[in-house]
Amino acid sequence: MHKVKAFFKRNKLSVLTVVMMAMTCSMAFAVDAPAPKSLVDSGLMNIIKGFGADVVKTVTDIVTVIVPTGLVLWAIGFAVSKGVGFLQRKASKAFR
Repeated sequence: MHKVKAFFKRNKLSVLTVVMMAMTCSMAFAVDAPAPKSLVDSGLMNIIKGFGADVVKTVTDIVTVIVPTGLVLWAIGFAVSKGVGFLQRKASKAFR
């Protein structure tokens, strides 16, 4: 048992490569299984797909409004902080 552990310790990469090759071969030669059937009827699937489409459109509309607004607000805050810092530096130099 000790020799087996020592072998795996020394050859980790080789053992991993052999295992990955075996798994790949088993998946490559696997027999295609029949397509799974849905337990949800088509009417319910249409409702779910329609709701999903509505949600995606709503989220897209919200993102197109929020992202530019957020960027503008961030830019305003950045400009104000830089402007205040500039004025503080000028004021400190003026009173020396």
